[in-house]
Amino acid sequence: MARLTVSDRFGEIRYRLIMSVLFLVLASIVGYFFAPQLLSNMVENSLDELIFLSPTEALFTRIRLALSIGFILSLPVILFHVWRFASRDLPRKKKFLTFFLIPASFGLFMAGSFLAYKLILPVAINFMMGFATAYLEPLISVSKYVAFALAIILPLGLIFELPLVILFLSYLKIISADSMVKNRKYVILMAFIVGALLTPPDAFTQIAMAIPIIILYEISILIARIFN
Repeated sequence: MARLTVSDRFGEIRYRLIMSVLFLVLASIVGYFFAPQLLSNMVENSLDELIFLSPTEALFTRIRLALSIGFILSLPVILFHVWRFASRDLPRKKKFLTFFLIPASFGLFMAGSFLAYKLILPVAINFMMGFATAYLEPLISVSKYVAFALAIILPLGLIFELPLVILFLSYLKIISADSMVKNRKYVILMAFIVGALLTPPDAFTQIAMAIPIIILYEISILIARIFN
């Protein structure tokens, strides 16, 4: 197989990026029509009602939800292009791994997102609402709620990809279980830093985000040990 030049590499990246963005736009258009139902389900899952504070807030929030739905719907296509590019120089007999990684990646993302939507988000909202008093009445705007929810749901879905990334790197002999064990303490520290960066600024959701990262890292060590 001929080795690709730098220009060929950039050409492939441009092609895969254009295809991914095109599918994302089309999926977001579809998501625009489903956004109201999704928002209704999200509210029923954790709150009684929401308000909007400006004439454009409800519209922009619907567009934001549509883009999020579009991202989820187009994720298999995006993952296909990412894994195909990542496995470009692998021997042909090892490329079959990408066809396992694509559905597995999507499944893990959906599992993480579902866990955040059904478990972490309602608990986090109830915890925050517990600070209400006779003098503090919670009136949550739709844009703030959606931003809070997406900051929990989408990052956790991405974090659930960690075992597959470790599997891929272990399969290529890039990392080993022993090196992961040695770096465990740094990963735990990074888990809380990532939790602080990806979630709203409160300790509860940051810890709720960090714990799955640590659990997934331990699972990844087992995966690395098997594949090494």
